[in-house]
Amino acid sequence: MAYNYEFETTVLGGLPILVKFNMAPAEPDVGFMNDYVDEYEICSTKTGKPLGDWISRRIDQAKEEDKLIAEMFEHVEGVAEQAAYDAAESRADYYNW
Repeated sequence: MAYNYEFETTVLGGLPILVKFNMAPAEPDVGFMNDYVDEYEICSTKTGKPLGDWISRRIDQAKEEDKLIAEMFEHVEGVAEQAAYDAAESRADYYNW
């Protein structure tokens, strides 16, 4: 599956991971009032390959999944801010050439 976003972070006291995920838009007609993480996969930072269910179970046991999902939202927000900045810079370059 192709994911729209990815970033590196640490979990479980410092284990580096690569998180690949998709965001889905709000769907008020089915009760999702805000955007949400549709699917995500936890991968190795070295190979980019999925680490498997064991890491998800450990994150769940450590109650770190909410933190991880919050980081996903922060990443998407940062990507959107950077895209807006880049678009503004592009317009400025166009009009000031």
